[in-house]
Amino acid sequence: MKTLLLYVVILASLFTAQSVRAVEDSEDYQTHEARAYYRLGQQHLQEGRLADALSEVEKALDLEPKNGELYLMLGRIQAAMGQHREEIEAYEKAVKYDKKRAEFQHALGQAYFNIGEYKDSIKPFKKAIKYDEGMASAYMSLGQAYFALREFDDAEEEMKKALEIDAANAGWHALLGSTYFTGGRYDEAEKEYARALEIEPKMAEAQMLIGRVYFEKKEYERAVDAYKKAVELDPDDPLVHYHFSQVYKQLGRYEEANREKALSRRPAVTE
Repeated sequence: MKTLLLYVVILASLFTAQSVRAVEDSEDYQTHEARAYYRLGQQHLQEGRLADALSEVEKALDLEPKNGELYLMLGRIQAAMGQHREEIEAYEKAVKYDKKRAEFQHALGQAYFNIGEYKDSIKPFKKAIKYDEGMASAYMSLGQAYFALREFDDAEEEMKKALEIDAANAGWHALLGSTYFTGGRYDEAEKEYARALEIEPKMAEAQMLIGRVYFEKKEYERAVDAYKKAVELDPDDPLVHYHFSQVYKQLGRYEEANREKALSRRPAVTE
């Protein structure tokens, strides 16, 4: 279970680039005033002024209470404020007023996923795909949800569909690799991690995960080489140092194992 939880965390971290599409020039607005409030709220959100953003969007909703795009923006603001139940309520209203908008359904599914309610995320992800069969991120999100539910065959199927649409996404190759890894399919996992590194050579997570593959295959010297490369790419990641300590321990190199373990206990450096 600890291994699965670790990879759910890794999946989430690799997937942070995914976001809800912002719509700036929609014809859905009935009044210029509501559009102006929306744009001002969007500007405040981008600048981190969340209370101001919320105020502007609420003004727009007073004018257009059935505008799905405004509820989408409201949900994004509430997500940034950490108000995740309110975020979900906003997305529910967005899909109520325009259920066929794939990005609304995807946002709702992602909100459920982000608070660990994986089963509840499945239905909106499937609806997003129904309304936009070319939405690669919806397939990948659905695959993530299946992964978190330990339904690995379904996870693999959906992730492959996403990569058929967007084969150049390094993070998604790493996600598929972690699905293989969790199922004990180490050679296939290594290929996906290597593909991720071909696309994004500075992707420390993928390099670390290659090290994990070698560790599980008991190829400890190769694991050392992989972890050295991962440390070069991200010397401040405590998870890399932790796994590095474990492989040194297996090799009986206890001084180096203790050094890496100590480094793993340092707080991660954030920019």
